[in-house]
Amino acid sequence: MTRYCQGFLVLMCLLLPGCLTQYRTEAGSPCQLDASLSNCGDHDLLRGPGSGYLLGIAEFDDQGEPWSPQQVNSLVPRIREATGERPLLVVVFAHGWFHDAGTRDTNLLIFNQLLAYLQKQEGVYASDSRKPGPARIDSTPRQVVGVYLGWRGNSLPIPGLKYLSFWGRKKAAEKIGKRGALELLLPLERLVKSRNVAEPETAPGSGESQLLLMGHSFGGALLYSALANIMVQHHFESGPEAGFGDQIVLLNPAIEAQQFANLRRIFRQEGGESGVQSARLVILASESDWPMGIFFPVGRGFSTWLEGHRNNQRSANTHGIGHYQPFNTHYVHALPPDKELADICDQPVSGQLKWFSLGAAPAISGDCQDGELVGARFCFDSSGDKLFGSLLIAQTSSDIMDGHSDICNANLVALLTALIEKQTEPEWRQRQPR
Repeated sequence: MTRYCQGFLVLMCLLLPGCLTQYRTEAGSPCQLDASLSNCGDHDLLRGPGSGYLLGIAEFDDQGEPWSPQQVNSLVPRIREATGERPLLVVVFAHGWFHDAGTRDTNLLIFNQLLAYLQKQEGVYASDSRKPGPARIDSTPRQVVGVYLGWRGNSLPIPGLKYLSFWGRKKAAEKIGKRGALELLLPLERLVKSRNVAEPETAPGSGESQLLLMGHSFGGALLYSALANIMVQHHFESGPEAGFGDQIVLLNPAIEAQQFANLRRIFRQEGGESGVQSARLVILASESDWPMGIFFPVGRGFSTWLEGHRNNQRSANTHGIGHYQPFNTHYVHALPPDKELADICDQPVSGQLKWFSLGAAPAISGDCQDGELVGARFCFDSSGDKLFGSLLIAQTSSDIMDGHSDICNANLVALLTALIEKQTEPEWRQRQPR
């Protein structure tokens, strides 16, 4: 009987607004994380172990508003103050379904480790003795800054019932994108641009500030809802290479392919084929993502059956992006590595950094003769529609993402790191022999 009462209380708590939780209630100067990454649980601005990366955490409610507008609006000024005048590498991550901003959330733990690895790599780039003359203008490593967009991705934490939250969480994520998220993303972009304006003599590829954005599942829907119209506006105001930030990567985004039709048409007008590095928007969708591949089309079929459609619009409006073949530009598969891989979430926190370098680990077999190799193991094969300009839409093999929520996959983590390094590694270093 007690178990049933507890279940009833949990269910009632989920239905009452008063039970919603803000994890990060303490705003102020950066809180120093220890090796466990589990202290500083109430703080919204953290500094990695040692004198490492910075991590800001912004939280939003189900109506798309910041939990604390004053706290969120002060986050970028506090980041500016904590980083001085150093050039920045800013990485934004919007989590997806079943996750939040809690201290032990696996998405947040992986993001911490990714930031630690990137800060380590920035030190390697700054101290590389092979730098050409112009790149020695400033040998100070860029400050890595992470920004984690937290929201209630796990609104129904009851085994067997949690999947019923799909449409409600999709709607909440899109509200955040259209409302509160821009209060943070636009000031972040201004901060990055201001650092580059302040350092006009910095040679390209030697230390310029950059902004990269990643979103998984409904986090992908959140980012796209926030930035799609801005990318179109920037495109017409500043040209094909404008976009938003330096690159946006969406993983299994819960978005209808039809939502990309306008952006795709505009980017195709650029009239040229380009590579992974020059793509401003990269979408990766797993071929084994059954919620998006099976459940999503059924649900969308019922909800859109009275809408008017022309040509192939109905199919694009009922299938998720990456699962609508006419829009796909690539298929991505991993070449077998020379060492055994395991999910990164199964590794001790202190031992995870090694997994981020696996994208550069040698492959024991296979080749990528007809595609573009990212890192040493990830082959982007052209499939169907060619990559026109700035938009890349790829389906991935299941060994990179096995299903919708496989963000702990070591291959995926290695691929994301390889994509980031392809964007952030200085050009002079890419040209040097290894």
